[in-house]
Amino acid sequence: MHYRLEYSEEAKRALRTAPGYYRQLFKRTIEGLARDPRPANAEELREADYFKIKFGRWRVIYHVRAEDEAVRILRVAIKTGPETYQGLEDEEDPAAAQRAAAAHEAWQRDPSLGRPYSEVRAELAAEGLLDTEDAEDAADAAAARKEKGAVDFTEYSARREKK
Repeated sequence: MHYRLEYSEEAKRALRTAPGYYRQLFKRTIEGLARDPRPANAEELREADYFKIKFGRWRVIYHVRAEDEAVRILRVAIKTGPETYQGLEDEEDPAAAQRAAAAHEAWQRDPSLGRPYSEVRAELAAEGLLDTEDAEDAADAAAARKEKGAVDFTEYSARREKK
């Protein structure tokens, strides 16, 4: 099986600016991940399918997605402490970014596609993707904004269309 290689913007920048010796070493190692994403010198991180490979003080940190046969290089950095491994799951998800861009373009073409935040919030809370305390705080904040005269976006879109 041959895995597709993907790079975060942070990893691309780091690979361009890494010292020449390391750059070549990283390149050969990363290309090898396409053939074997879990080589013997890779160590699994706490999160499932996240790995690191050590090169002295340098680390190549990546995520293996077996479902779509991809290896995403998340970070190439000198280890400075535990922060080297923090925020990895926050790295951009290209598929999610593409879906968001497509939804935004669709909304720009037809603003009536917008949904009230309260509806989206309720849906996320029902699916367990939103902490109910956060949802209640958000509902309180939305109610306060409405009391101050703020207009819900879908109401604004509807008013614009009527003009």
